Amino acid sequence: NELYRVIRKGGYLFVWEVNEKGVSFVDKYLKFHHPPEAKFNWEEFSNSLIDAHFTIEEQSKLVFDCFRAYMCKKTGTPSGRVIS
Repeated sequence: NELYRVIRKGGYLFVWEVNEKGVSFVDKYLKFHHPPEAKFNWEEFSNSLIDAHFTIEEQSKLVFDCFRAYMCKKTGTPSGRVIS
């Protein structure tokens, strides 16, 4: 994982992301096309961060439930923690 490689242990990752609802909205109204793998729910996204050895320390909704911000800390070992 590239993020794991470039962030030192104890370092932070800040992510602002849009989920499948937001991507579908953009596709429908702005006539874009995103591949299916670009569409995910928040549980899938959170689990992928954990699988990459990050602990989710904070997360918040930015716009409805389509955009979220995450603050994650590189732990070196998976924590198994998911915040819904």
